[in-house]
Amino acid sequence: TAMSQVLSTETAPSVLALTLHGLRRFQADDRVGELVKPFLRHADEAVQQAAIESLPLTEDVHVNALIRTLGDPSEAIRNRVIERLEKLPAEKQHLLVAQMGTHSRWVRDGLFEIAAKLELKDVDMFNFCRNQLQVAYEAVQRSHFLNSKEENAATRMMQEHLEEIRQHRVNNAIMGVAAKDSEGRIKIALRGLNSGKERERSDSIEALEALLDRPLANLLLPMLDNRPDYERLAVGRKHYGLAKLTEQEFIEGCLHDASWVTVIMVLECLAIWGNLDPYRSAIEKIASEDYGGLAHTANHALKSSANGHEEPLSCLIERINNIRKVDLFHDLTIGQLAAVAWESEVIALGPDKVIADADLPLQGLQII
Repeated sequence: TAMSQVLSTETAPSVLALTLHGLRRFQADDRVGELVKPFLRHADEAVQQAAIESLPLTEDVHVNALIRTLGDPSEAIRNRVIERLEKLPAEKQHLLVAQMGTHSRWVRDGLFEIAAKLELKDVDMFNFCRNQLQVAYEAVQRSHFLNSKEENAATRMMQEHLEEIRQHRVNNAIMGVAAKDSEGRIKIALRGLNSGKERERSDSIEALEALLDRPLANLLLPMLDNRPDYERLAVGRKHYGLAKLTEQEFIEGCLHDASWVTVIMVLECLAIWGNLDPYRSAIEKIASEDYGGLAHTANHALKSSANGHEEPLSCLIERINNIRKVDLFHDLTIGQLAAVAWESEVIALGPDKVIADADLPLQGLQII
């Protein structure tokens, strides 16, 4: 109780670190994990280190909290987290696999580094790769549906977003396969995949086919060669039961997708397509929730359907297209660009307006 009082009232980093270290003697106490967990993201690195070392890893929620700490910008913190997770009991290692699909590169790379050093169960890694590839095939399925719609700025950006999802999930599956290859043969075979020469790519895929187990090769290889979407859809249909989507299935699936970017993209499409009535209740629910860009885009779609806007696109797509023209942001994904876009602000400047000078420093990046 005394230590709990110190952690809730003390602000001096040195005292907090000492108190957290002291909690290591009480690992069996169920309350310790919840006391320590908030300090995993403390501003002081010494306090963070103490929290990482003191956090008990008996509960899933605490293991997952430590995994998320792999996204910390400090390399020293990430390395210490990796050291602790490498000693994770076997019965908790499935939690590492479950988080490998994260969009955070630091978290993902850290987990694959850990996976290469642990004897993770083959069945867990196979299921991870299979699940990642299922999302990739679902992206192809959605992209195929969009091909049947009239092309516009919203559908083009949605297609680009779906292709990024496909590539991201395929890369996750590749990293999962490589993590289990202690001899490094798969990494060698992968080198030719990014080659601009078709012969080298073909040799790389052939080498992978020889190294991979047949069930996984049947799922992964169609995503690596340049085969048409209808062939990939046939694979998705055979292994995942992915049938041709109706418009209702496409829209409802995207509106309930875990990715907020996918939800925004389909709302942009709906603002142009109209006929929101079948999905009005779901869109109104999104519009009523306090999720910034999501609520804004949902409200825009609702107003567009009622002829409340002259322009069918909200400002999101225009902002993304303008932001990506800047070299600094050129290589970002649609999801990353969307996040930047919603943090941006459009400013109208009158004639002779001074944007910045020696006595008026800029408060942020301005794109003209």
